[in-house]
Amino acid sequence: MIRLSVKQEMAHRKLARQFITQTKAIGAKHVLVTSVQNLDGKTILSKILVRELKKIGEHSYDLFTFDELKADFEPDQMMVKTIVDGPAYYDPDGLTAIPERWMQTFDAALISVAVRKTDVSELAELIDWLRQYGFKHIWPILNYMEDPLSKIKKPSKKSTLKNDENVIEALKEGIR
Repeated sequence: MIRLSVKQEMAHRKLARQFITQTKAIGAKHVLVTSVQNLDGKTILSKILVRELKKIGEHSYDLFTFDELKADFEPDQMMVKTIVDGPAYYDPDGLTAIPERWMQTFDAALISVAVRKTDVSELAELIDWLRQYGFKHIWPILNYMEDPLSKIKKPSKKSTLKNDENVIEALKEGIR
C-alpha cells in the first residue's frame, strides 16, 4: 500500500469536496472520466475520487468501468449515481466507439490531463468532441501523478495548456 503525504491527501480531499459541490449544482448523476490517451491517469483519478467521497461520507456514487457498465445495464436502467472510468479518446476502441445512447446518459465529464504528457491540441480536440456530443459540463483535472508505464514527454514550448482558448475556458469552468 502506497503511503500518501498530507499534501496529497489534502489535494484528494479538496477534489472530492469540489466534485460534490459541482455535481450537486448541476444535478449530475452520471459522470464520465476520460483522457486524451491511455495511461493519462483516468483510472487512478476515478479510484481516488470514489475513495475520497466515501471518506467524507458521500457514499452515493458507484464506480464502474465502461465495459462493466454496458455489460450490466442499459442506459435507461441506471438508477444509482455513477462515476464511469471510461476509455481514452485516442484508444482505437475508446471514447469515440461508445454508442450515442450511452453518451447521452452522462451529465458531465472529468478529463484526466497528464501534466507532462497530454498534448494541448489533442486536449482541445477532445473538449470540442465532448461539446459536440452535448456535454455542457467538462472538468479537466490536472494530474501530476506519473504512471511508471507511460513514456513522459517534455512539454512543448510551442504548445502549452495556457495558450489554447478552448482549454482555458474548460479549465475556468472546471473543478479547481
